[in-house]
Amino acid sequence: MPFVQALRLYRLQRLLRRYRAHLDPAAPERAAPLDDRSLADFAHLYFGARVATAWIEPWLAERAPVDAHETSRAAFLLRWAAERDAVTGSFAAPIATLADALASRVALRTGVAASQLEPAAPGRLRVAASGASWDADAVVLAVPAPEALRVAEPVLVAAERTILAGVRYDAAITWSAPLRPGVRGAPARVRVSPRGAQPFASIAVEGGRVTAIAGDPWASARLAMSDDALEKECALAVDRLLPGLADGAGAVTRFPLAWPRFDVGRYRALARLRAVEADRRAAGRPLHFAGDWLAAPTLDGAVASVRSL
Repeated sequence: MPFVQALRLYRLQRLLRRYRAHLDPAAPERAAPLDDRSLADFAHLYFGARVATAWIEPWLAERAPVDAHETSRAAFLLRWAAERDAVTGSFAAPIATLADALASRVALRTGVAASQLEPAAPGRLRVAASGASWDADAVVLAVPAPEALRVAEPVLVAAERTILAGVRYDAAITWSAPLRPGVRGAPARVRVSPRGAQPFASIAVEGGRVTAIAGDPWASARLAMSDDALEKECALAVDRLLPGLADGAGAVTRFPLAWPRFDVGRYRALARLRAVEADRRAAGRPLHFAGDWLAAPTLDGAVASVRSL
């Protein structure tokens, strides 16, 4: 390990020890006291001006888009604290299989496309969905923040409405096509430099297909573009990076709310939201929010958001 990098890691470990009480992946809102600087400001202060773009930003961007000048340093510190001693693993079956198995052990209804939550008897909520309604002892609203605001609006207080309305997202567009006949090779994932002219952040080659993911601002500007035009543009962009790999124009999928943003101030807002949630539950409203927008823009973040339920 280069000497300069060793010094940086040593300083980072000292900072983690200092901040330990605020870095709980199961309760990211506890990082609110650290939510006062951007990644760029944090890196400049402790490691040198180039570190944000050369090390911190690329590492954090492996999971979701990052803007070093807007993303909170708490996002980096939480992930580093959670993963520095972690062991890599993978699911042997789809995550939905695990969720269904757990749900079958209790009187729980999952996957309900609720259209509205309404007040009911003390300690209960009325759920309206698909022309029917029923009273529930507890409701976990595991949807993006804008949808949570729409569905739960009748039972929310003003502070919750304000916080939910302030959650920002980055869009994404994915493009996928089969590999050309005769193309062989081990599964691979290519990360594309954000400083180039290419729209894609990453390209994966696995299972006989090539899949490319594009983020903002490119994705948001093309959400309304026709499928044909977008597929052709994506195919050309992939071919410039990996010539002769894909077969055909492929297919696109749009995700307007792909990744929740964790800019400076977001963890302080989460702390306020969790405090209001706890107060409302103590007053008899059995509503819980869940989702990646409450923790981190990853599957791990979505899981972490429900650990305290």
